[in-house]
Amino acid sequence: MVLLLFDFASFFTILLPVNYFFLTRGYLSYLEIGNICHIIILSATVKYTLNNKFTTQIAIVTLSSFVVGLILGSRGTVFASVSLLALVFLSKIIAFLKNSRYSHLHKSLVSMFAFIALYWFVNKLSDIASLLAKTLDILGINSRNIFLLSGLFSKGVLYLSGREFIYAKIYDYLKDSILFPRGLGVVRIMTDGRYYHAHNIFLQMLLVFGLPLSVLFLFIFIKRLFVLKRLHIFEFKVSCLFIVSFLTRGVTGSYFIADTIFLVVFCFLFFKVNIKSSSSHNLNLVSLKI
Repeated sequence: MVLLLFDFASFFTILLPVNYFFLTRGYLSYLEIGNICHIIILSATVKYTLNNKFTTQIAIVTLSSFVVGLILGSRGTVFASVSLLALVFLSKIIAFLKNSRYSHLHKSLVSMFAFIALYWFVNKLSDIASLLAKTLDILGINSRNIFLLSGLFSKGVLYLSGREFIYAKIYDYLKDSILFPRGLGVVRIMTDGRYYHAHNIFLQMLLVFGLPLSVLFLFIFIKRLFVLKRLHIFEFKVSCLFIVSFLTRGVTGSYFIADTIFLVVFCFLFFKVNIKSSSSHNLNLVSLKI
């Protein structure tokens, strides 16, 4: 019955990454599962944002991917997915508040309800994580993600998976050498080949570019984003979602040089894109000019 809600192209597109990883190695890591689930959620939020239409397909794909990612994926991709959904929710609340068709009383009630719901959810995270951990334990499911999240929310224990080693190394290094760029391979040298990137986008930028060039890069990046916004094309909305995805994952792990989502945003911002599209965002012509 569920399959009837999807066209075959969408269904096999979702299955393709799973088949690829499984057939090439015979197993899937929690990081790969998390990334696959997050990319599916990212695709769903992009589709919803561009079409401004919430469908049953989007709801089922988003919910199922989030549940699978929460149980079998990684913490970074879960936080990235939550951030994406929160951004979409916030944008819709703002659009609702700007809509002149609704009265001030109506807007106030909806805003108050949204705030109370968010406050309740944040305060109940510990209980929710503990309940999920107990439920999965009863079912005999061993979830690394739920175990670590339960420890974080209930006991305040943050497990960094060995990242404290590299963070300490980088901190000591940057204390004396934060101004000058050190190149892409400096982390591998610092850690004797144990790590090849800093597992934090901001630390990585400081290491690769140095403080002055990092500030300059961020300034140009933000400026180009505002230029893209003024063009009123769909790439701005897509870029915002992609940036949230990359930054939330980049806080603990994503490497910008090899991150496809970051590279897509980079191309959007640093190449002039001329697009003739219909109101439904169907692309008829795309020409790139450097």
